[in-house]
Amino acid sequence: FPVTIPVLEEVQALADAEDARYPEIAAYFEERTKEIAKNRRPTSRVVPHPQFPHIMCQLGVSTVTTPDGKRYTYVESPAPDYQVKRGVFTSFSPTEIKNYEVQGGGGEWMKAAMWLAVREFYRTGNYNGLALLVNTVHDAMYADAAEGLRLEVGVMLQACMEAASDFMEWHFDWPLPLPVPTDTVYGANMGEETKYQDPGFKALVREARAAIRQRSPLNSNHINAG
Repeated sequence: FPVTIPVLEEVQALADAEDARYPEIAAYFEERTKEIAKNRRPTSRVVPHPQFPHIMCQLGVSTVTTPDGKRYTYVESPAPDYQVKRGVFTSFSPTEIKNYEVQGGGGEWMKAAMWLAVREFYRTGNYNGLALLVNTVHDAMYADAAEGLRLEVGVMLQACMEAASDFMEWHFDWPLPLPVPTDTVYGANMGEETKYQDPGFKALVREARAAIRQRSPLNSNHINAG
């Protein structure tokens, strides 16, 4: 299949559109960058700058903690040449700063969704042996089910994925103004994806999500969902 590589202007347009729609994101990472710089501690690791070998760089390390209790560690690298020209020889990677929490948070949400799904599959005895959880891949959860259970299991996976945000908010006392969205598809294999068009699918998901909430601690004081 032909592969279309986006040009710089297209990528920049996407970035600008995201910044316009979610201005809080840029502001968040700006403050996070300041916090990481404030928490910096020097280490005993000293390396020559790859572009300016006469400059020895003492690398620092920093940590920050997110509301779910996860601590992220950032290690400095020799700074890019434009920073060296300004007298800055080491820096934390802006890409790592933006990526670590996003990837780590996604992993936490996936674990929460899978925990809820495992409870449901145990509760139903793997739908009387006619459905099985298979695996997770990044932010997707997979299950195999008999054709007659395609809708029921798909509804449950969608509900568990959506309920992951409820769980994270409750368990970590972490207000979430924007719950993580999800979409569920099915097919004969992991490469075939058909979106659910069944009448009432969304209504069934709402009912299943409410039932999950009643059965889970949230109420106390090949199907792929991703």
